[in-house]
Amino acid sequence: MPDTQFLNQIIKDWNECEIEFRGIFHTHAAQWPELSNSDRIYIIEILKAMPSYIQNLYFPLIFPGEKIKAYCARKNGNVISIVDENIDIIKKREEMRDERNE
Repeated sequence: MPDTQFLNQIIKDWNECEIEFRGIFHTHAAQWPELSNSDRIYIIEILKAMPSYIQNLYFPLIFPGEKIKAYCARKNGNVISIVDENIDIIKKREEMRDERNE
């Protein structure tokens, strides 16, 4: 369960420093491959609280050592939907070179 009080304070601090919040990632164990109901409720509450010009926020799930699954929360008027989001993971040049040499 996220420490929402702490996270809300961080978002507020960022806002005061003019750092624009665009989402947050968190980890899940492999046996929980989807957002939980609590995750979804928190994501919706975050997007509702954002300024009206922010219509999308991103919430990738990290499965350590395995994969990343990304979600996008989209606001369309008063309706908020959470959808799977395709992402590309860009590797560092060194990693690409190492893979070619294997």
